[in-house]
Amino acid sequence: MLGSLGPEGQEFRKIIEGKGRYADKTGYLPRLVREGGGFLLSRPRGFGKSLLLDALGCLLSGEDALFKGLFVEKELGSLPRMRVIHLRMSEIAADPQGLGIGLQKSMGALLGKEGTFASEAYPSGLASETLESLASDSALKLAILVDDYDTPISDHFDKPSLRDANARILSGFYTELTGKIGSLVGLALFAGATRVALPQEPLAALRDISFLGEFGAVCGFLRQEMDLLFSDLYPGVSQRATQRPSQMPSQRPNISPKDGSGQGPGDIGADIMRWYGGYSFDGLHKVANPLSVLSFFKNNAFQEYFGQTALLDSLIATIIERGVSLREGFATDFKKMGADELRTADPFDYVASLYQNGFLTLDTEEAKGDGLWSLKVPNQEIRNIIEGKTSLR
Repeated sequence: MLGSLGPEGQEFRKIIEGKGRYADKTGYLPRLVREGGGFLLSRPRGFGKSLLLDALGCLLSGEDALFKGLFVEKELGSLPRMRVIHLRMSEIAADPQGLGIGLQKSMGALLGKEGTFASEAYPSGLASETLESLASDSALKLAILVDDYDTPISDHFDKPSLRDANARILSGFYTELTGKIGSLVGLALFAGATRVALPQEPLAALRDISFLGEFGAVCGFLRQEMDLLFSDLYPGVSQRATQRPSQMPSQRPNISPKDGSGQGPGDIGADIMRWYGGYSFDGLHKVANPLSVLSFFKNNAFQEYFGQTALLDSLIATIIERGVSLREGFATDFKKMGADELRTADPFDYVASLYQNGFLTLDTEEAKGDGLWSLKVPNQEIRNIIEGKTSLR
């Protein structure tokens, strides 16, 4: 997953045809395709969700040559094919005329139509009509891949009126998409980061696989995957980069990560995992942030590459508004939380928001199996970012 030494150009076809570095996650895809129905996957930004959806789209479209030598190759002949509708919500929402117009243009493009739109509002029924038209023109069932399902809202947390307007539009649009699962749509996968402030009724129609152990490492680099991908680069990492990260002086509570990486002296892989790993989404697997790892190799330096610092400012403001001290807000002794609490859409639940956006992660699941997790700061990168933000307040 994520096959170049830079954040750009993360298209599955380009990586495979260009013989780029690719952590093979295709082994997770057959189960989704065979089971069918609607799925929801939440991971922080930078974890390779877009590449996963792109690979799934290529698989469903029958581009078998791209999967030669990958885990899924042996199952290609037994998997159904579908007509793929790939909706990149970050691009659609970036339309200068707004989300409503962006969705109308997107639906028109699927039907080969272009035009101007008099209303900025999303016309009710447009997605349903588009899906019905596409289905009638194909012998195949449809597959809907929704990438960055949350960005039309999460990118505008600081603009309540726009955020709420987009939420109303998405409520109708997503309801129409999920309403066709089973009849016209054989498979739907919605991938994004946070559910905060999103309309929950249409998402409730999807099976949330975000906490399932069988999908715990579907996004992110496991240590063995990282070693396989980058071990040839380890010897070339400079002495500057291999220096152990210093413990920043702080009066904050102890939030240093426990990554369990089993490091030894001079183990650059362990250093990378301590800086950018430690994430767990099922309480079992531990993975690293691919975008941060790639940025490390590109810049040859342990730095903070995680790009959601502006969002952290917003979450810190929420903590303060709730009357909670920052010392308490970022202490490690969080109460144990279950999946339903962590997937909440409540914008005032700052702990769930910190988790959904990658500032906290699951620690260990209770041995008694009650589905509750402790939370922790995942790694040195996030620790430094938090300390840098909170030390000024």
